[in-house]
Amino acid sequence: MVDSTESLFHKVFNRSVACLLLKVNGTHFEIAAVSDKYLSLTSTTREQLMGKDPFDIFPDKEGAPEGAKTTRKAILEVMNTGHEVKIPDYLYYINNSKSGKLEPYWWTSTFEPIFDEDNRVEYILGTAIDITDQHISRHHLTEAEEMLHLAINAGDIGTWSINVNTQEIISSARSKQLYGLNEDEHSTLDVLLAAIHPDHRDRVAAILYESMGSDGTRNYIVDFPVKGIRDQQERWLRSTAKLFFDIGDNSRLLCGTFVDITETKIIEQKKNDFISMVSHEMKTPLTSITAYIDLVLDKLQNYGDKLVLDYLTRARSQTIRLRNIIISFLDLEGVQNGKMPLNEESFY
Repeated sequence: MVDSTESLFHKVFNRSVACLLLKVNGTHFEIAAVSDKYLSLTSTTREQLMGKDPFDIFPDKEGAPEGAKTTRKAILEVMNTGHEVKIPDYLYYINNSKSGKLEPYWWTSTFEPIFDEDNRVEYILGTAIDITDQHISRHHLTEAEEMLHLAINAGDIGTWSINVNTQEIISSARSKQLYGLNEDEHSTLDVLLAAIHPDHRDRVAAILYESMGSDGTRNYIVDFPVKGIRDQQERWLRSTAKLFFDIGDNSRLLCGTFVDITETKIIEQKKNDFISMVSHEMKTPLTSITAYIDLVLDKLQNYGDKLVLDYLTRARSQTIRLRNIIISFLDLEGVQNGKMPLNEESFY
C-alpha cells in the first residue's frame, strides 16, 4: 500500500533534525508539527506541544527572559520580512526530565518561512541544534586561556615560538622587551643568537637546535646572558623550550618562554664572591697556624711529652681538615665559572 503524501511527510519530518513547525495566526503561533528529535532534546511529548503556543510550553526562566525574547524576535522577523533568520548561539532554559527543573541550554536555531498560495507566510519552520557541550567546553577553554594569560603576566614571562620549517619567529611583547627590541619589531634567529654573550652563544645554539630536532618528549631549560639589541642593556635570561607537532600540515613548532633572572644572578654572584673572599681570607692565617703547629711538633719530638704531642697532632689534623673544606669552596667557585680543578695524586 502506497503511503499518502501527508503520511510520508510525517515520516520524513519525524526522522529529521530537531524541527518545530509553527502555524502563523496573526501575531500568534501554534505548534503544527514537531519532530522526534525535537521532543528528545526538550524532554517533552507530542501531546504536550501540538496546537499550543511554544512560549506557553517553553517559558523562559524567571529573571532571565533573554532566550524567549530572542526566539520571539526571530520568529516575528521571519513573519514580517519573509526572510530566513539564524541565531548562532543563544541561551534558553529547558525543563530537564531528570531533575525536573529549568536548566540552561545553548542553541543554534534557524527559522524559515513557508508561504501559502498568496505568497504570505503561513508556516515557520524552526530547526534547533543543542550546542550546550560545545559552549561549556569553549567557556572552560576561554577561562583556562584567561588564567594562563594572568599567570604569564603575573610572572612577567615572555613567550615565543619558532616554526622549525620556515624559521619564522613569533614573540610576545615581553619577549621582545627582554631582548631590547621594540614591540612592533621582528627579528631573525641569527640576530637573536648574536645578542647572546659570546661565551654562552655556542652552548645555547646547540641546545636550541637539539630542541628543534627532538621528538618533543622533553623540556629544555637554559640560562644565558644577552645584550639588548636596541637598548644595549645586559640581562640574564632563563629560557624553556619544547617541540610540538602539527599533524595537519606536518609542521614542527618550538615553543618556549623567557624569564628575566638578572637579579637572581646578581645575588648569586655576590654570594659566590663573598664565599670566595672569606675562603681566601681564612686560607692565609690557617696556613700560618698549620706551620706553627708543625714547628712546635718538631721541637717537642725530643721532650717525649706524649700527651702534648697527641693534642698538637689532633689540632694539626683539624687544621688540615678545615683547609680542605676551604679549598673545596674555592674549587666550587671554579666549577661554577666553568673551570674544573684537577688534583693529581698517586694511588695503588
